[in-house]
Amino acid sequence: DSRVFGIAMRDTRPELAQELANKLAAEYIDQNVKYKIDTTKDAAHWVGSKVDEARLALARAETALHEYKRDNNILSVSLEDKQNETSRDMEKFSVSLTDAKAKRIDLQVRRKAIANLMENDALAAPSTYVAVSPSIDAARRNYLGEKSKLAELDERYGPKHPEVIYQRSRLESAMSELRTEATGMERSMDAEIKALLDAESRYGAELEALKAQGFALNEKELKYRQLSRDAENAQKVYAELLGRFNDSGLQSQDQGNNIEPLDSAELPTSPVEPNLRNALVFSLFVGLLLGFATTA
Repeated sequence: DSRVFGIAMRDTRPELAQELANKLAAEYIDQNVKYKIDTTKDAAHWVGSKVDEARLALARAETALHEYKRDNNILSVSLEDKQNETSRDMEKFSVSLTDAKAKRIDLQVRRKAIANLMENDALAAPSTYVAVSPSIDAARRNYLGEKSKLAELDERYGPKHPEVIYQRSRLESAMSELRTEATGMERSMDAEIKALLDAESRYGAELEALKAQGFALNEKELKYRQLSRDAENAQKVYAELLGRFNDSGLQSQDQGNNIEPLDSAELPTSPVEPNLRNALVFSLFVGLLLGFATTA
């Protein structure tokens, strides 16, 4: 949109009227430029103060982020690397804990089978549970063999026959040998079960510690992300204000104006007042009105 306006000056001296009109136009244009420059300088001063505030805010945000990274040892190892390492350790200890529990349960089952041997029931324990110990397996086989012989002799000669009595003593001796081997095996299993329980306790404690460490790392990550966002936002605000400040500095140096004179005032060739023609026409009109009024 454009607007055009004119300036008119009246004076008995035409040269002065021309000069005043041109000077008024020039003064108006200069005043408009000055107003534009002053306004731009005020804006630049305000933006400059905001730039200083943004610079301080950015320094505080960057310092807080650096100190947090330093205090939490994030300078050399990233939080993501620490979290991945903790996850790998948790998986490793979880597998170890599961393996230890499985071995302990298997040992407890086999120990129960050995306990059956102690209770004078050699057939109650599956051979696969006692085959892991060659000495127990041999003693068990010997006991079963002696027991089978005793059954044959007892059926053939009766319970009071000397050979039956001797065979019964051999069976008791085989049972005693089996108990001795079973007792040793039972003690060995008890020690191994105790060691596995201790390992389970240690694995479980380490797993809980790693879980706590994982939660702590998650909390640190949340705080780290917050500080990182604060630093990034402060950097963006500072960059934007600095750009505006630079632009306002350039605008303050701009002497351009949106007002331009179309024409300069010209020296009039005739006076605008008095206008004789208009005065004669007006006098004639008034005279006619008075004439009509008099005749009436």
